[in-house]
Amino acid sequence: ADLSSCCTPGDKDFPKVGGNLGNQAYSSLSQINKANVHRVGPVWLNHVSAAPPATSDTGQQTTPIVVDGVIYLDTPNGDVIAVDGKTGATTWKWHPTAFNPTGTRRGVSVGDGKVYTLASGNRVVALNKDTGAEVWAVQPTGPGGASLGNIAKVATVYHDGLVYVGTNDGNRNAIFAVKSSDGSIV
Repeated sequence: ADLSSCCTPGDKDFPKVGGNLGNQAYSSLSQINKANVHRVGPVWLNHVSAAPPATSDTGQQTTPIVVDGVIYLDTPNGDVIAVDGKTGATTWKWHPTAFNPTGTRRGVSVGDGKVYTLASGNRVVALNKDTGAEVWAVQPTGPGGASLGNIAKVATVYHDGLVYVGTNDGNRNAIFAVKSSDGSIV
């Protein structure tokens, strides 16, 4: 596979935690530089916990990502929010109703028109990136229904039609992938 694009610094988009598949957390944009960075300051403020449904949980441990001027991130209580990067206005906020969100997550990813996140019960969830509507939610298992491990505290990674998820807090670590189209395990 050609991985040359994995490590090219991004420009306007950071579609996954770390920016690109090389996790460089670096942008090739040059409008802000060492000479003028001191003039950078806040333009707007958004209290992601206060967007309905509001929560008093404010402990943030996720890394925001940006696609097409929209900022996507997990909220402190495990919801997902989309924020307009120019105005700071909340575009949508997803709060699951059929199952519980999972707190202490590290970030979402975007690809194929969807935002990928995690929820309780070791669920991988796909949301419509424009509306926040749930597209699918799956609980992947290994052969014979074997547990793949706890996935509550990881960031999802999207690449080329697959959503990669690592496990945490277990006696073994694993990674698995599901298809972005329907959540079926690969």
